[in-house]
Amino acid sequence: MRRNIESILIVEDDSLTAKKMKIDVESIGYNGVIASTFDEAERKINAIDFKLAMIDIDLGGSKSGLDLLSSLNNKSIPSVVTTGYSSPDYIEKAYELGCDNYITKPCTVDSMKSIIDSVELSETGEKRFDQYIKEEFSTVDIKLLSELKHLRDGSIKTKVPVLLQGPTGTGKTTLARAVHFGQYGHFDNFFELNCSTIKAELAESLLFGHKRGSFSGAKNDHIGIVEKANGGTLFLDEIGTLPIEVQNKLLKVLEEKKFFPLGSTEAVTSNFRLISATKDNLMSLIKDGKFRDDLFYRISGINLTVPSLSDRPEDIDLFINLFSSPAHFGRAIVIKPDAMKILKNFSWPGNVRQIKKFFESRKGLKVPIITRESLPIEFSHTTSNIEEDLFLNRKQLEFIEEHGLKPFI
Repeated sequence: MRRNIESILIVEDDSLTAKKMKIDVESIGYNGVIASTFDEAERKINAIDFKLAMIDIDLGGSKSGLDLLSSLNNKSIPSVVTTGYSSPDYIEKAYELGCDNYITKPCTVDSMKSIIDSVELSETGEKRFDQYIKEEFSTVDIKLLSELKHLRDGSIKTKVPVLLQGPTGTGKTTLARAVHFGQYGHFDNFFELNCSTIKAELAESLLFGHKRGSFSGAKNDHIGIVEKANGGTLFLDEIGTLPIEVQNKLLKVLEEKKFFPLGSTEAVTSNFRLISATKDNLMSLIKDGKFRDDLFYRISGINLTVPSLSDRPEDIDLFINLFSSPAHFGRAIVIKPDAMKILKNFSWPGNVRQIKKFFESRKGLKVPIITRESLPIEFSHTTSNIEEDLFLNRKQLEFIEEHGLKPFI
C-alpha cells in the first residue's frame, strides 16, 4: 500500500495519453491523479495537495487547461503545460498566465522526470534561501521584500549571473551567500574576492593563477580563484574597481569558460556561477571608460539594488530594536527617549554595518544605557535638526556660555 507518496495531477482528455502519463509518473515514484475535464480538475485541485500539475491546453470543452492556471497559482502548485501546440503564441500565453514550464507531446519518462526534479530542486532551494534570509538579512521594507522574492525565484532555478548594487554596508555579501546557499545548501564551493582590496598588479594572478617563474616573486604555482570556483559560485565584490585589463580577461572567461593562467600555455576550464556586487554606478564608470560595457551586460542577469537605510526608515526602527535587545548581543541596552529620537532620525551613512557596530560597541559598557549626552559627535547634526523647540541647539548654547556671544557670532 502506498503511503505519503506525493501526487501529481494529470489533466488530459485523451484517456490513452492520460493512462500512459500516469504509468510514467508512478514509475518514477509519484502518485498520478487523472482529471479529464476542467470541472473535474478544479475539484481535485481544491481537494488534494499536489506537488505538480501537468495540464493539456485543449480539454474539448468551453474552458481550456490554461483556465486552470489561476487556481493552481492560488494554491501555489507548480504547473507544466503539456500539449501538441508548439506555437510561440501558446507558449507566451501559458507563461503570462503563470505556468512554470512547457513541454510538447509526446511526454517521455525522461522529460517528466527532468521537470519533476526541477520542481524538487526549486522547492528545496527556495526554502534554503528563505531560511538564510530569515537568519541573516532583516528588512520590513515592502519594496525590498518584493525584490528579494524576485531574486530568490530567478536565481534558484537557473545559474544566470547576479548583480547586486547599493551602498556599502547594506548587506550585498549576505545576499550573495543566500543565493549560493539556496542553490547548494553549503559553502564548500563559494569563493569570494573583494576587488577593491587587491593591488592592480596582483589582480590577474589572484583571479586566474600563475605558473612558477611567470613574474618576479612567483616562486610556486598558484591556482586562481576562478579555477577554484569551477562547479560553484564566484563572488566578486566591488567589481567596479577591477582593472580594465583584467576585465578583458574576465569577459573572455565568461564567454568561453576557459582561460590561461599567467605563464601557462595550457588552457584551464572553469564553469561557475558569477555573482557581482558594487557600490559604484557602473554606467558612470562605463561612460568614463573605466568599465567595459560588454562586461556589464555579461555580469547582468538578475539585478537587485539594495537601498540605503536612510531610504527605508522602517528598517532603522527594526535594527535599533533588534540590536538593543538581549537576544542579539547577549545584553539588553537601554536607550533614553531623547537619544532614541536622535538614533531614529540619524541617516546611518554606513547602513546596517554601522548601526550594528554602534550597538556592539555599547554592549561592553559598565552601564549599557544610551543617553543623548553619550552619543558620538557625528550625531550632533541630527541633534540640531530635531531640536525644533530651540532657537539654538545645545552645542551652540554651550559654546556661548563658555566663550560669549560675540565669538559665537
